[in-house]
Amino acid sequence: MSIHASFRFTRTALFVAAALFAVGEAAVSH
Repeated sequence: MSIHASFRFTRTALFVAAALFAVGEAAVSH
C-alpha cells in the first residue's frame, strides 16, 4: 500500500467517523 493510498484511506476514515459522530450527537440531542 503506497503512502498516498494510506493517507487517502486515513483521511476518508476520519471524515466518515466525524460524520457518524455528528449524526449520533444530533440523534442524542433530539
